[in-house]
Amino acid sequence: MGYLLIGVAATVVAFYFCLIPLYRLYFHPLSQYPGPKLAAVTNWYTAFVAWRGDLHLQNRAWHEKYGDIVRSGPNTLWFNSRSMMADIYNAGANDCKVDAWAVYSASRRSPNILSVVDKNVHAFKRRTMASAFSDRGLKDIEGQILNHIQKFTTFLCPKSAESSEEPNGWPSPINVATVCDWLAFDLIGDITYGRSFGMLDSPNKRWVPPVYTKMSHRGMMCLMQPKVYKYNLDKIFLAPLYKDILSAGTWVYNRVKDRVDMGDKVEEKDVFWRMSTAKDQKRNWEYSLKDIWTESMLLLGAGTDTTSSTMSALFFYILHDPDALSRVTAEIRAAFDNEDEIIAGPKLNSCHFLHACVDETMRLLPAVANGSPRRVLPGGLTVGGQHIPEGVTVSSSLYVLFRKNEYFENPDEFQPRRWIVDPEFGTDEESVSMAKRAFCPFSVGPRSCVGWKLAWMELNVVLARSVFLYDMMLAPEAPCCASNRTGKKCEFRFKGYSIAAPIQGVPAQIKRRSF
Repeated sequence: MGYLLIGVAATVVAFYFCLIPLYRLYFHPLSQYPGPKLAAVTNWYTAFVAWRGDLHLQNRAWHEKYGDIVRSGPNTLWFNSRSMMADIYNAGANDCKVDAWAVYSASRRSPNILSVVDKNVHAFKRRTMASAFSDRGLKDIEGQILNHIQKFTTFLCPKSAESSEEPNGWPSPINVATVCDWLAFDLIGDITYGRSFGMLDSPNKRWVPPVYTKMSHRGMMCLMQPKVYKYNLDKIFLAPLYKDILSAGTWVYNRVKDRVDMGDKVEEKDVFWRMSTAKDQKRNWEYSLKDIWTESMLLLGAGTDTTSSTMSALFFYILHDPDALSRVTAEIRAAFDNEDEIIAGPKLNSCHFLHACVDETMRLLPAVANGSPRRVLPGGLTVGGQHIPEGVTVSSSLYVLFRKNEYFENPDEFQPRRWIVDPEFGTDEESVSMAKRAFCPFSVGPRSCVGWKLAWMELNVVLARSVFLYDMMLAPEAPCCASNRTGKKCEFRFKGYSIAAPIQGVPAQIKRRSF
């Protein structure tokens, strides 16, 4: 009898593992869409690619092979056009965030602005954050922001470096990418709850940025295979990460409690103040201490790694392009008489080549490279003229879209001039307009990046002040150049986790300019 039961069980299992793949490959509602066969059978394939950090590259290869619509999971479709992206993410889209977004909250029971599914709750949270990162909100904390940027520029070339010259007459190289990390965390910590990490002053908290990279790694894997989060498998697969993640969570929670104790002693209207005073009178909603903690944990990731990765890439591409470096340096030095003048405002807005460099960097390295999965709601959703049934997961990758030759000629090259009408370079109003229509580095719709104005301000002010104060060059024999055998310019390499994670430094030699 026992052998009979075992035989029956084995037969059922065998049928299951044979029939499920057959159904998903040939009879599933999405079987008409092209894509890798293994991905159509199981989400584990795409999850494995995400775990490696190569999803942005693999996704591009899939789209180049299969077209603008790719089936990347049993119940998942990826789309690659600007109009299709709008169909998915615009306000009227009949979809919502997939449940696995809960992985981005420090608490399973307290969703933050990124993970919350309920659109009304999200609207309340977004109004709160929007006030903090509006023009007026940023003006309230401008002094804090500029203070940290000044520390950053000082760190790039301290006076002690002037006496440690290399044989080429320049100071010893510095890894600018690491300093970008420290700036981002110091700034966000300060404007969130009035307590900077102090990474630009001391090494004590420099263990934190790598922890957020680990959290980003975990998040991407959970998004691609929801079972990892649903059944707590991440605690098994990613066990080595959890000690550091818990340490970071505890540290942030203690900082939030400290900020509560400070009360009104903090003069600036920081993000904590915005959350603690926010209230929805109609629904009687307000932030609890736990809510503020989960939002603070999110801000330290979404507001740091996104900006620091882009800033690192910005320096990387500028240093690899002497012509672009020369042009942006000349533009800034002609526009400003001293460092203190370089702030957000009309004068900085007139520096078009500076903005072109920032835009081109965000095109080549969109901080959120792999898109934002959505679940289609009852009634279905039309994307690119295709009716997508209820329950299907849909997404679109910024990295793949921004490397599409239809919108961007020579898409893998750093060409800031593509954003400026310049007959000598071959850019006319039509080509610039085409590029701008396809360009949405902060995403689109009601879930787009709420802190984009802060990021834009940081990137532009940091680069402008740096080239105003210093002469700089790529360090000789930079590792990326030494290993480059392609004959092309070096590419800024990164892991495509939830947030792009650079896997190389930016070695630069920097010295004070002669006035």
